Amino acid sequence: MELNCEETVQDGISRAPEKQPFNWMQEEFISELTSMWLYLEFAFAVPKQVYEITYFGQKKDLHRQLLCHAIHEMRHAEMLARIMLKWGGKPKWQLSRLPQAESYRDFLNAAMSNEARNLESYQLRDTEVGDHELKVLLANLLREDNAHLQVDQAIQQVLTAQGVIDGPLPPPRGNGQFGEDIKKLEQAAWLEIKSISRLIYASLLLGMDQSIAPRARALAIEDMQHLNRIAQEITTTGGRLTIPGEVLELEESDDFAKLLQDVIGLKNDKVRTYKESKPQFNVPGGGQLLGTLLAKEEENIVDLEAYLQSLKQYPLTVH
Repeated sequence: MELNCEETVQDGISRAPEKQPFNWMQEEFISELTSMWLYLEFAFAVPKQVYEITYFGQKKDLHRQLLCHAIHEMRHAEMLARIMLKWGGKPKWQLSRLPQAESYRDFLNAAMSNEARNLESYQLRDTEVGDHELKVLLANLLREDNAHLQVDQAIQQVLTAQGVIDGPLPPPRGNGQFGEDIKKLEQAAWLEIKSISRLIYASLLLGMDQSIAPRARALAIEDMQHLNRIAQEITTTGGRLTIPGEVLELEESDDFAKLLQDVIGLKNDKVRTYKESKPQFNVPGGGQLLGTLLAKEEENIVDLEAYLQSLKQYPLTVH
């Protein structure tokens, strides 16, 4: 599945900053990452090509739009981290548990609350900062988060009209009939989440680097697509993928070679787990999906090992 979600955050040209609001930027960095995972979990609870919203006169699949929101939030976090690094700071990966949701309304309330909070914070900071690059970023963050809020309100109207906004969501493990299949898919999903987190973190810390950071980011989005396919398979078997807080944790490091080694290790874990789990499914769809993902993971491992060798030969530092 190709998302091709348009990214509209633009770079500016920065000179010596008048202020370095690291504490505030760290809070917003975590808020944007939390929104990314929240939108992903929301998307996992929405079936594909069932609900549509109309935005700027165009009909959009609700599930796909939530995935695009998640990628936008990742981009927001990346831009905030880039400025922090440029000013001599370092973003901290301090994610905690996501808000628990038992209905679509719970997801929407959490998402809209986060967007409204971000808008208020960005509007306040926009009047305080004098740095050109940060002003450009804030202007774009305000515009995109306001657009997200409008889309969330449109989603609320659609789900209300369909009569499903307060309906209970499927339990994570379903009704028990395919519990073992769902458990295997959950384990695969958690490996994908850990891989996504480490790829995002590596791309953030590489800052303005153009040798590896773009590829790390592209691999993170690719893993999001794999994660979404696993989540949809869980939905097909009557369950729902949720994201435990402990799966979002990672060990911070300035050693990019170690970060890539961790990602390679996780991808090898995925290959081994997928091979072992593939023949054990009661319903063939789960095994077939993991088999499809296997080949791509093996290809990515080869690429990452080549990047690792180049890093060992030409070490990179935080920009």
